[in-house]
Amino acid sequence: MLESQIENPVVEAAKTNGYQVRKVCWFGGRNAPDRLFMKPGRGFFVEFKAPGESPRPGQEREIARMRAAGFEVYVIDNIEEGLRLVEA
Repeated sequence: MLESQIENPVVEAAKTNGYQVRKVCWFGGRNAPDRLFMKPGRGFFVEFKAPGESPRPGQEREIARMRAAGFEVYVIDNIEEGLRLVEA
């Protein structure tokens, strides 16, 4: 299964549940999580991975920095977990 086969249905479910979703790109940098999900009172980042894959070392460092700064950042490698996150 490809990463996009997880990401796309989760993004669509999030939109159905009132989230605005943005693709993330750091200018002048790399390792940004794939998506920002936001709706009133809640916002979080998601790094999508193919099943069983882990973030690259640079992504792990960026996720750790973001979490240390107080951001919610999730690594999702299956549709069910992603749907639970956006349907909660």
